[in-house]
Amino acid sequence: MTFFFFLCIILLIPHVLKVLNQDHAYANSLRKMPSLIAGRELVNNLTRLSSVHPTNSPSRTSIPEYP
Repeated sequence: MTFFFFLCIILLIPHVLKVLNQDHAYANSLRKMPSLIAGRELVNNLTRLSSVHPTNSPSRTSIPEYP
């Protein structure tokens, strides 16, 4: 009976480790999500700014000097 009990525990160890690993990965993905959302908002803001002012280079804004 004791041998059967230890056999069940040994067979359940990989399953328990897999479940714990999935839970850990899920917690990591939840922890990284706010930074991903902030990065996406930053990219959206930068693309919106570049579309509002497409020519923001100093050569285009400087007054040309004619002879």
